Amino acid sequence: ADVRGQNAAIATLAKRVALHAMQTAPRRPLTLFAVGPTGVGKTQAGQTLVAALAEAGAELGYLRLDMSEYQESHSVSKLLGAPAGYVGYNDGAPLVDALRDGTPTVVHFDEIEKAHPNVLRALMNAMDAGRISASGQSDGPNGREIGSRRSVFYFTSNLDAEGIERALEEHRHSDLPHVVDEVCRERLRRSNIAPELVGRIHGFLAFRPLGRSARAEVAALAVARVAAQYGVRIGRIEPSVLVHLLSEADEGFGARPLEYLVESQLGPAFVAARRYGSAPVVVSGPPYRCALSGDDAGPDAGPDIAGIDLGNLPLN
Repeated sequence: ADVRGQNAAIATLAKRVALHAMQTAPRRPLTLFAVGPTGVGKTQAGQTLVAALAEAGAELGYLRLDMSEYQESHSVSKLLGAPAGYVGYNDGAPLVDALRDGTPTVVHFDEIEKAHPNVLRALMNAMDAGRISASGQSDGPNGREIGSRRSVFYFTSNLDAEGIERALEEHRHSDLPHVVDEVCRERLRRSNIAPELVGRIHGFLAFRPLGRSARAEVAALAVARVAAQYGVRIGRIEPSVLVHLLSEADEGFGARPLEYLVESQLGPAFVAARRYGSAPVVVSGPPYRCALSGDDAGPDAGPDIAGIDLGNLPLN
């Protein structure tokens, strides 16, 4: 998986989703709440889950909603559609549009703490009833009732991430699901998350701050992804490359900002490396350059991060 250093959270996510998928007649959507600081894999986990299930032959949709866009009281109509006679009646409604054909969908509500209480109430009704009442023209096969029972409502937040991490560190078995649930429910109730929402969550996922090895692996994967955009295949990445990239990146970096950094600094080297065709290259520097690795890493191989002693990289 592309998510590194979050084994416990990913294991809980996979188990919860698998159990929900095995239900023949679920009554409501699976509701999961991922907490943790910025840039540790919360968003990537949801996207990776959908990609993995698609590779296994499962039909699953994905929708990400930035809840900072739903901070006003009238935002409910933006989410579910406007009633007849109101502005926006002929417009689509993203949540309804994603669910109306009945395809199970992972709906990612990013930064849920920013949503207006009216929006939260609408979501909680959907969580309780297993269906959404569409207000606009985005009707489903059963009219204005849109089913959500087979879908996953995936909430993410970095609210009180430091407090949650401190509370988890006080527990001897901080990765156990019941410990994570207990800590997250208590801490979020003290914060600005509506207690009614917290009470409707099936399970919590704690995404912890990344250690040095995990940060280096994330950087290596970013190098490989950006290289692929130039048609360059990575055989090996020298440790100095990762050390320098991470020294320039904020510790709370996410995958996308890191890829921007990689592209700005290694882009010229990847352009020059296109002359090697499909042969794997070694990335070294700075100054950054690519050279033939001398051995074929295989058509599907990724960067040789396994051969690097990541834990001993001088990242601090």
